[in-house]
Amino acid sequence: MGGGKFEMYTSNDQKSVIVHNAVLASQLYINRDKIGKDKLSTLDDLMKPEFQGQMVVDDCTVPAHGMSALVGLWQTKGESFVRTLFAQQKPVFQDTVRITTEWVATGRYPIGIGVDSPELRKLQSGGVGTNVEILNVGGNLSTQGAAVFKNAPHPNASKVFLNWLWSKEGQTAFVEAFKESTTPNSRRLDVPVIDKALYPDYQNFNSYISWTMDSGRELTDKIAAMCKELH
Repeated sequence: MGGGKFEMYTSNDQKSVIVHNAVLASQLYINRDKIGKDKLSTLDDLMKPEFQGQMVVDDCTVPAHGMSALVGLWQTKGESFVRTLFAQQKPVFQDTVRITTEWVATGRYPIGIGVDSPELRKLQSGGVGTNVEILNVGGNLSTQGAAVFKNAPHPNASKVFLNWLWSKEGQTAFVEAFKESTTPNSRRLDVPVIDKALYPDYQNFNSYISWTMDSGRELTDKIAAMCKELH
């Protein structure tokens, strides 16, 4: 890990995409102005009767914020837990992640599954939802990487660009360019962290779950079907 350099590929057999950015994709947040840690600090606490009707879930019928959060919850606590949670706690479903995030920040629904962290940071910078924090639902990662077209016309130019992209200068530029619209946390250890709450423990990287719409298709199909039944 010298200089913060890592190699991580999307496939063990075909080393085609190197991941240079990874964030925890839990996206389950609690408004602590409304619910204290003494009341809700674990995933099992979500089942408490007092939290019925207190939860908003971003659209989980498509591969977006709600889906990503539920992948982590499903893999951590199991299918039965998620189905029981939804049946018992009767969450409200919202199709616009900005509104989902706003409802949690303002306390309209103090528990949010599928909150958008960049949108939350914007609200917090304006003094809204400053006491909203993430509740860890396990090691579910959202990752970004880089790939090069096979037989590209200018392969050397691609090498020059990628060498720059993965340098400290390139990764710093990457983080700065996307911090307003997403949560870029570079895998380089010498690049500033945008959101520490979503920063993976790279010392124990193998403990995390990383899924794609191909490798996790069976799971995401189950989640989407469940959400369509309840939406």
